[in-house]
Amino acid sequence: MVTVKHTQARWSSVGQYGIQYPNTEVAGIIIPTGTALEPLSWIGGQEHQAFSWERDSGTAVVWIEKRQLE
Repeated sequence: MVTVKHTQARWSSVGQYGIQYPNTEVAGIIIPTGTALEPLSWIGGQEHQAFSWERDSGTAVVWIEKRQLE
């Protein structure tokens, strides 16, 4: 998926048993237009979808609210 507009997202946070989830305790980030994201098949509840983001500083996992993907 390539973003077609600036998209709000949440960084991933590691919880119990190494499970990652959207970090809602810190400010979100804006993913720039034209960013390539690879969807991950992780379950983030009903509200978020996980994506792998290849950046200059390395791979990051971000979570985007599903309503923004429609």
